[in-house]
Amino acid sequence: MQELDRLKRNPSRIEEEIKNLHDKILEVGGDKLQAQKSKVDQIKEQIVIANEWITESQAAKLKMERDITKLEDSLSEGKSKLQELDNEIQQFKKAIEQKEITICSIRATFDETKTVFIQININSVILTINLLLINFLYLGIGKEKREFG
Repeated sequence: MQELDRLKRNPSRIEEEIKNLHDKILEVGGDKLQAQKSKVDQIKEQIVIANEWITESQAAKLKMERDITKLEDSLSEGKSKLQELDNEIQQFKKAIEQKEITICSIRATFDETKTVFIQININSVILTINLLLINFLYLGIGKEKREFG
């Protein structure tokens, strides 16, 4: 107990003794200790740098994984939209083919109608000419009868 009281009264003396012991330890093996301490400090610094690099790499990896997921989703949506557009194109092609068939049918009907119309017009012209000839002959014959009669 007395020893404890004596130590409590003079703490600076204890600290000084500790410092002296520390200095003696450094004198005896100080160079080796300093070299090892320096190596330990360098390794600690490398560990800190490596941990920072790992943290940055993990963050970059997570970002890339999110980007990959977004790109895969976008690609999937693009493929789906492309399929929809391909389906629409096929429907438009079928509609165009049907319209072409209809146009060909209308054109054939038009050509037939045009031919019939031309034939009717020709027949009408022939009929008109015949009627004119008949009238001419009739009028001409009638005129001759009138002159003789």
